[in-house]
Amino acid sequence: MSGAASSYEIPPNLIPYLLHEKIDLSTQQPLILKVNIIFMVVIIVACSLRFTVRFRMLRSAGPDDILMAIALVFALLLSIANLVGWSFGLGKHIWNLSENVLDLEPVVGRVTKALYGSYLAYSTSITFTKLSIIATYVRIFPNGPLRYSIFAIAVVVIIFWITSVFCVIFTCIPIEAAWDYTIKNSKCIHILDYFYTAAGVNIATDLLLCFLPLPTIWKLQMPKAQRVVVCIIFGMGTFACAATILRLTQLNHLNGIDVPYQSAGSLNWSVIEVGTGILCASISSLRPLATRYLPTLFSHFTAQSADMPSLRYNSTSVVTSSKLAPPTTHRSMTESSIFVERSFDVTEMVMMEQGDSRDTRKSHERKEPEVWTTSPSRQSSQEVLVREAIPGSAR
Repeated sequence: MSGAASSYEIPPNLIPYLLHEKIDLSTQQPLILKVNIIFMVVIIVACSLRFTVRFRMLRSAGPDDILMAIALVFALLLSIANLVGWSFGLGKHIWNLSENVLDLEPVVGRVTKALYGSYLAYSTSITFTKLSIIATYVRIFPNGPLRYSIFAIAVVVIIFWITSVFCVIFTCIPIEAAWDYTIKNSKCIHILDYFYTAAGVNIATDLLLCFLPLPTIWKLQMPKAQRVVVCIIFGMGTFACAATILRLTQLNHLNGIDVPYQSAGSLNWSVIEVGTGILCASISSLRPLATRYLPTLFSHFTAQSADMPSLRYNSTSVVTSSKLAPPTTHRSMTESSIFVERSFDVTEMVMMEQGDSRDTRKSHERKEPEVWTTSPSRQSSQEVLVREAIPGSAR
């Protein structure tokens, strides 16, 4: 649509189609239906598995899970709004919506109204997905420049979300003029310009959230193969970034009167972007589930975790059973400490203990002893790795 929603001008080249002198029955409705249903199923399954791990297996749900639940709700509302628009004719050419040209304004208005619901749900879901990732980073990484950068990104994301909501709601004054083309003398902004700006900000924040933690992760005392795997997991957000870029290429089609057909491409990529972001943010939480039900696939990775050459640890993890829970200890973090939190199943602890007995001789030869200690704030089967230099140890 143009900036002024009330201006409903028909290009001359479309008049033969509107008068049914020419026929073009092409439609994007089947693609809209497939994309929305597939990604609704994908994000529901991914989030259900994530919540099963965090709420039931580990009993360690945090703010990142609550934020992800909100993102899931609005992602589903995005697809629901698209399907409502689909029922009104979203995906069809404007001349195939009604045989009577005089009926086009109200028909297109219903589709446009559904689109504005999609715009609001999209910006909200994207925002809370990023806030969930940010909350995860805050829980994992120590104080320092990285943490401050993450907080700065959070501020930008929240401010831009609030701006997006206001821009979408108040595209026109009065508000109804955005989809009611019979309202005259309305004042509207050119919302397409804002969509381009929002896409640029989304791409920038996606890239920052993907790549900012990588230098810190690469410095962790883990085998190189594990560091590569963790970096790949953190970098999976680039898939959502790619979807944002592809969506950006479709925005220029919104500047026309064939709204039901031309907006289908950008809406499909919006659903893909939101779904990919939720999926990538949830995959990193599923390792405990994978090691329990697919042990053969993850046995090598788990064995490596037990034989990390630069670590010595004791199994003083906090577990959910009161009989198994050992006394918790508290160790303050210093600038020379590296704080890493790993979520995994209780059965992995046994394997790690076996690995500890095999590597007792090697552990005495290490220059900087390191221990697994507990975090009293995490009442779950989680361990906190604290790497802290012992005074007087060799460097």
